Amino acid sequence: MLWTVFKKHFGPDGDSRILVARGASRDLNPSLPQSVIEREYEKDPASAAAEYGAQFRTDVEGFVTVETVERCVGDYVERAPLFEHVYYGFVDPSGGSADSFTLAISHGEGTSTIVDAVREVRPPFSPESVVADFAALLKSYRVRQVCGDRYAGEFPRELFRRHGIGYVLAQKAKSDLYRDLLPLLNSGRVVLPRNDRLVSQVVGLERRTTRAGKDSIDHAPGAHDDLINSVAGAADIVMRRDPDEDLPAWYRYLIPPGGCDPVERRRMAEAEAVKIRAQRALRESAPPGVPPDEWAIAAQNVLNGSAPCTLEFPAEEESYSDPYAIRGY
Repeated sequence: MLWTVFKKHFGPDGDSRILVARGASRDLNPSLPQSVIEREYEKDPASAAAEYGAQFRTDVEGFVTVETVERCVGDYVERAPLFEHVYYGFVDPSGGSADSFTLAISHGEGTSTIVDAVREVRPPFSPESVVADFAALLKSYRVRQVCGDRYAGEFPRELFRRHGIGYVLAQKAKSDLYRDLLPLLNSGRVVLPRNDRLVSQVVGLERRTTRAGKDSIDHAPGAHDDLINSVAGAADIVMRRDPDEDLPAWYRYLIPPGGCDPVERRRMAEAEAVKIRAQRALRESAPPGVPPDEWAIAAQNVLNGSAPCTLEFPAEEESYSDPYAIRGY
């Protein structure tokens, strides 16, 4: 016991005060063996000093405030895939008995990172079934290669390959992923989906100082960080991506790299993406019963200043029955 609490009443109105006595475990409980305390100090001096020595911890501090994280939460639960974006996926695998199996999908928009979708499957579960579901979701976002840690060696990689999804190993440990995510959170350059467990896991991260004096960021004892691990990994991929990867897939293969000025290449691709979005909007505005594609063509003609011809011409066989009629004689 580190603290002994005494409650004492003062005055006729029954008002009370709380008195707290601070002391080391051996001072408050002399029957505690000293060997137990010494063994804990050998394992983790900082933790033992807080647990048995009545010392406030100076090696643990909060990672980020809840207000900062909530400012980064968007107005959506999950975004649908769009043609003009290139998406990336990151997974935190699990064997199905203790930790959750999680997935995050993201894309970049300028200097911002958008986390489009997060999925979490809590134990117990079948890894094969979860991978099948995750692979279907990844394919809907046109993601053919997912990134993840070295968990369980070849096991998760083989499962994803069975479903046509490549699996590459993450280049950073999760502590480094959390560290690199912090500037995005503080500057508001990452948008997170509405997910209470995700927010709770971000806020629950702790920055610790190891014996070697190096900072380490991880979840608190007994807590979990499966969701935030996937989100931090997906955000890191976007931050490290080649800017040309954000160009529409068809355009990247249309003009080989170096085929024209990169700035002009990007400008042309962005202009084409605007046209694609405009055509989609025109098709969606088609009246009931009108073919969307035909409506889009007609509406585009009107926008260009040339309306479709409304003159009535005779049938084709009648026009060609008199050659002088079509020659203007």
